[in-house]
Amino acid sequence: MNGQRGRVRRLVARALVSMATTVVAAALLTPTASASPIGDAEAAMMAAWTKAGADSSLLGARKGDVYPAGDGFALDFDGGRMFYTPDTGARFVYGPILDK
Repeated sequence: MNGQRGRVRRLVARALVSMATTVVAAALLTPTASASPIGDAEAAMMAAWTKAGADSSLLGARKGDVYPAGDGFALDFDGGRMFYTPDTGARFVYGPILDK
């Protein structure tokens, strides 16, 4: 009886070590999801631009990449500019106000 208990204990111990190793390996090898502020800004601005009509909107075609501006980010278009902050979301501006 003692021999059988010893084997069962070793089997259970090996199973626990194997499971623990698997959990640690999965935690270390799983890629972490990360978001970047500029990536979030671009996604929000592109969604707002698409909703406004994309190339056929007042903003027209996209020009260049997202860049830092004040407390947020900006993106230039043929007919205006889009601004983004986490507090305001994506907002576009066009017309004479951009001449200032």
